[in-house]
Amino acid sequence: MSNNEFIIEKGILKAYFGDASEGIIVIPEGVTTIQESVFQEPTRNNLTIIFPSTFESTSPDAFKKANVTSLDFSKCTKIKDFTTIALNGYFSEVILPVGLIKLAFTNKDFRIGEIKFADNNGTYKFGDFSHCKILEEISFKDFNGSAKEIILPANLKSFEQGGVNCQSIKIPEKSRLEKLNVHNLNCITVPASVEELWTKNVNYVFFEKTALETRECSCSGYVVENVDIQHITFKDEMSEKGLKYFETSRGL
Repeated sequence: MSNNEFIIEKGILKAYFGDASEGIIVIPEGVTTIQESVFQEPTRNNLTIIFPSTFESTSPDAFKKANVTSLDFSKCTKIKDFTTIALNGYFSEVILPVGLIKLAFTNKDFRIGEIKFADNNGTYKFGDFSHCKILEEISFKDFNGSAKEIILPANLKSFEQGGVNCQSIKIPEKSRLEKLNVHNLNCITVPASVEELWTKNVNYVFFEKTALETRECSCSGYVVENVDIQHITFKDEMSEKGLKYFETSRGL
């Protein structure tokens, strides 16, 4: 594959004339975006598109007529907000860079079978976000998927479980989490940093220190750990929120 197969103007990929017989198209360095309907003809093989480090955004219908099944953005260090990848259609696999700051799904027409993350050290399965050191926001509101366990990074500030089914969510120590929205779990431990909390069908909600004093809170039931029994003031607002009992060093 040579650069002669591409027409590129000022960082915009405007046309591709290769035969893609190997099933892989490597976009040249220097390309920052892809014009609409660049890949206009169906190919004999399913295609994997590998994007360059200079890449920043896409046109929604860039791959509308081609049978592209895999998108590899792992080298795209300039992409910090996943919403700039605004594509239409279904892709069986999307590989994202670990350097994202925002991972949110705002386009219901962009459907993904499997998401992975990658850097120079390897590729990581969906659910393990611990390698995404600077990630601050995750929202799966308009995404359907599953993972045995979700591991959140310490730098994360907002997490919305949305359409992802999982057995457990692991929140690291010294978490910066401020907003948490989860459902269908056996238990969740809420860090003291959380200010807004929503849970649904969670059997046990454990609060660390002052996390009970969240500004906005909706839970089906509470369990509060490590409370000094001699200095508890039980307020009516707690029962209104669904508080069931305190668990202390002296019992319930």
